Amino acid sequence: PSGHPWMFRDAVSDDRLLVNGHEVFVPPPGQVNEIGQPCYIMVNITIPVYTLKERCLQVVRSLVKREDYRNLEIVGSLYDELEDQPQILKDLKRIQRQLAETEETLADRES
Repeated sequence: PSGHPWMFRDAVSDDRLLVNGHEVFVPPPGQVNEIGQPCYIMVNITIPVYTLKERCLQVVRSLVKREDYRNLEIVGSLYDELEDQPQILKDLKRIQRQLAETEETLADRES
């Protein structure tokens, strides 16, 4: 069996990071040396290319206290987006939906 999935987040903002260019990393099975100890696997953890809107929201979140978002003179829909902080559980649910849709598409192609 393969190892458990890994996701990486920014320690301060909780924004998603990429591992080897993907949101999720699952280590390959059986990575041990000749005496049975686990082998280390080198991975690259990088910042994704965020959209300009995502990056602007990140900067505003870092500069403005949450309770002061509604005092900003911005369009109303951005208040909700600012308050919708990054959360790993939301990302896990989104990834789970994507996997289910992919499996469904593959099953439709096979039938």
